[in-house]
Amino acid sequence: MKYLRIALISNLVLFMVSCQQNMKSKQTEEQKEFTIDTFSFHTSNQKFKYVGERIFPSESLSDSLISNHLLTSEISAIEKVKDSLFVFFNNGMLDDLGNEFFPPVNEKLFQDYYPKFYNVEIDDDIPYFVYLKNSKDLISLIKDNDEFRWESAFVRDTLLSFMNGIKVGQTKNELFEKLGMENIDCSSENLTMIFCHSSRPSKIWFKQLLKGNCGTDQSTTQILLKFENNKIDHIYIDPWICYGNKGSYSRYLRK
Repeated sequence: MKYLRIALISNLVLFMVSCQQNMKSKQTEEQKEFTIDTFSFHTSNQKFKYVGERIFPSESLSDSLISNHLLTSEISAIEKVKDSLFVFFNNGMLDDLGNEFFPPVNEKLFQDYYPKFYNVEIDDDIPYFVYLKNSKDLISLIKDNDEFRWESAFVRDTLLSFMNGIKVGQTKNELFEKLGMENIDCSSENLTMIFCHSSRPSKIWFKQLLKGNCGTDQSTTQILLKFENNKIDHIYIDPWICYGNKGSYSRYLRK
């Protein structure tokens, strides 16, 4: 009986220790989950989920300060996912139609200006497409009434700039300063940045706080900037980047 009691007590102690360890492990996982941001994009039949870390605005800010930030700042949030930064804009800089922050495009420029730098192809069937091609760039635009919509673009030349001066060859520090991101800590030299409008994610921490207070009524596109050695190597524009559209992107990359 004595040995039986000792065995029972030993098993009880081991059980209690195991429970405590499981509880600590669960608490640690819950703490990790609390500090990690999850956001997602939905199509009619697919869901694209990203798990990252919020690096702007700081989670240490009070609810009132965060609410004020979301209503007044042009950048709602920056999320880090592995070696990529997702930057969510709350303004019209990503409008895909009639965007004054993108290179100007119209019929006259396609006739008089762009042929100096690109092979200009016009497909005037419905829908009306314009293609600008050279050895480094491929740009596709579609005519929507009297304006042109940015359908997609792969840019590796230094001719074009977007969003008030973002262009190939620009350094990371120059870009961060232009966007007011000087205090963002990011040491990666081969960074990927993805620009997306704040209204596009189907789920993200600021969705309910912003509600209808998004800075555009237009449809929007998305921009991918790829840095190599701290400089922008290429720019990719497509409305479905965050929805896993890598097929049309990958074919442009160097072999």
